[in-house]
Amino acid sequence: MILCDALKEVDEKYNFNDDLSNYKAVVFTNKDFPNVIKVAFEKGLNNAGIIARESVYIVNIIFHRVGIKLDTKNDEAQAYLTQWVFDECYKFIDKNKGFWDQM
Repeated sequence: MILCDALKEVDEKYNFNDDLSNYKAVVFTNKDFPNVIKVAFEKGLNNAGIIARESVYIVNIIFHRVGIKLDTKNDEAQAYLTQWVFDECYKFIDKNKGFWDQM
């Protein structure tokens, strides 16, 4: 996980060559380490919904990589993994910037 002043820093380091100015977070992988999923959040983020959305992206990448098909009638594993990813992101942001104090 990465906490940065602006996603432009992440773009420059990982060469996205994309305009991330309208984003507050981004999930990505790196060709040098394809099995590592990274998520970057801008400091000052004050929207838990953004963490939730990025958590879904991460869960979908994990499911895709291990060959699990999403099943809306049997989604317990997806729900628990999404909660775990969200909790880990929450703890990281809270520990590093006092995220919830800004809400």
